[in-house]
Amino acid sequence: MKKTKAYYEALLDLGFVKGEKLTKSEEEQHRANMRNGIEGDANIAEVSSGVYRRVNDEPDMETFIRMYMLKSLYFSRAIRSCLVFFVVIAVIGIAIGLLAYIVPILLEWLRLSL
Repeated sequence: MKKTKAYYEALLDLGFVKGEKLTKSEEEQHRANMRNGIEGDANIAEVSSGVYRRVNDEPDMETFIRMYMLKSLYFSRAIRSCLVFFVVIAVIGIAIGLLAYIVPILLEWLRLSL
């Protein structure tokens, strides 16, 4: 697998590695290279706008898979929580709709039966 800038940015975004912050001179050199169209180090990734980090440590495949599975579990739990929330809101909405439909019919029926 070719390790590109996007690969290192994804590692940083997912929290799989911790990069070291570039010094001011390294950061200025990297920005100058980018402006001139020179391809810099692939292991320098932009974390946020204007903040660069160098990735020195890479997880081995076993660690990467384990961390990926844990992140997937975390995201699936978040999705499940959102799904439960929207299902509860939908059930409450359906219940209110049924009550709004049934109550006037029952009142009319009671009025006619008296």
